[in-house]
Amino acid sequence: MKAALLTLVMIAALAGTDAVFDANQPLPELRTTFVPSPIHILPHERAVIFQREHAAANNMHGWFYGADVDSYWTPLYEPHIAPFEQSLPAYLQATANSPTTFAWDKPRLEAILERGLQSYHVQYVGVFINGEPMIYANHACNLREGDRDIWEREYWAVLDGGSCYFGIFYQPEKHLYTGLNINGEA
Repeated sequence: MKAALLTLVMIAALAGTDAVFDANQPLPELRTTFVPSPIHILPHERAVIFQREHAAANNMHGWFYGADVDSYWTPLYEPHIAPFEQSLPAYLQATANSPTTFAWDKPRLEAILERGLQSYHVQYVGVFINGEPMIYANHACNLREGDRDIWEREYWAVLDGGSCYFGIFYQPEKHLYTGLNINGEA
């Protein structure tokens, strides 16, 4: 009887707790529950998160040009994507102002900032690279009428296009950006 009561108390206590993300603590073990849809459209409707199963089935590691993808995971808006979106403008501005940034990248970074990140459509996929959880964000400023169906289900690859198209990795555990790649222009 005591064991059953203790179990009920524990279940009730766990059911009433809210998950809190502390930026100074490591991420909890990344587990996902299968969701029938291959994507999750974010509240601002200009971004999609590809589910782990969809990314794996569609061999999305081909996006990353040489990155060694171990496996996939499904990032969540809170606590993974929201911090990325909130701090990306500051990262891009700091990169544009950095003396170590190549001269040919500065105008493209300034064009991204001028255009405003809210004007971009973004595809997110969670990957493990060398055992580390990372998020790849693929940005596109132009989607033609009718392209949204493709964009929501497949990686949107564009050659050239300059600052209208860029991708970047984000490490949610460390709040670090890496691998910024802005398209060139033909």
